[in-house]
Amino acid sequence: MTVTLLDCAVLWFSAIVGGAVCIHHDLRARRRVPAPPLPLARVHGESRHVTLKT
Repeated sequence: MTVTLLDCAVLWFSAIVGGAVCIHHDLRARRRVPAPPLPLARVHGESRHVTLKT
């Protein structure tokens, strides 16, 4: 089974659209919920970056 450039383009497009929709829903949900304290958010962001690197 060969993967054509069109298949790659469709996969990338769906991934970008899906990510944008997830971010949009995350921002809408976060607007309703009070924001966490800054240290907690910073630690969460750093741990997420560490898991992405490994």
